[in-house]
Parts: sequence; structure tokens; C-alpha cells
Amino acid sequence: MKSEKSPRLPGGESVAQAKPLLYSTEVARRLLGGMGRTWIYAQIKAGKLRTVKLGTRTLIPYDDIKGLVASALEGAA
Repeated sequence: MKSEKSPRLPGGESVAQAKPLLYSTEVARRLLGGMGRTWIYAQIKAGKLRTVKLGTRTLIPYDDIKGLVASALEGAA
């Protein structure tokens, strides 16, 4: 039996292990500690979170989620 290797990304990470680059607003809410839907959309309106529309889905880049947390941590210090 021939073993199939999973495809690899340029950095050597397998596609199966890669983190998503975009998250739904619902998942972003959970990643941000269960924040409310209204709060997420307020952050989008304020320009603190960008969105990407793919079809009918509104997605938030992972880097924006991380950046929002980093900004909050800096403000708390």
C-alpha cells in the first residue's frame, strides 16, 4: 500500500495543519472571548477589524483578530 503525503505549504507545514486565514464573525466572536455580535460589527465599523466578502459570507482575517488583541493588551499596560 502506497502512503500518500499531505500537500505542504511553502514553510513546510502540511495543509491539514495550517490555521485558517479567515474566520466567520461567529468564530471571531468566540476567539475574542465570547464578545457580542453588535460589538464585533462596531469594531468593523470603527476600522479595527477588516472584512472579506466571499460569496455571501463575511469573514475576518486572522491577523486582524490578533492585532485587535495586541492593541487591547498594549492599552492595558
